[in-house]
Amino acid sequence: MFLTGIISSFLSTIIGVTGSLISSVVQSFNLSKPEYISSCAFLLFTQHICKCILFGLMGFAFYEYILLIILVILSGILGTFAGKI
Repeated sequence: MFLTGIISSFLSTIIGVTGSLISSVVQSFNLSKPEYISSCAFLLFTQHICKCILFGLMGFAFYEYILLIILVILSGILGTFAGKI
């Protein structure tokens, strides 16, 4: 499990697509559907927050992309609501 976390974090920093890796590991725990979804969401959220902190410490200028960041967040929220219809 620890090794999977290291590999996933490393790949997430380089290519950013590790949801399927995390998903397959969490799925092996035979959780109920709500537990599975919330576990994956928490792990990916934590991974993204750590990346934001790391990139900020490395000097990435988030403020230059603030409009794009806001639009991406809003589109994610709208997509979530659209998916429930």
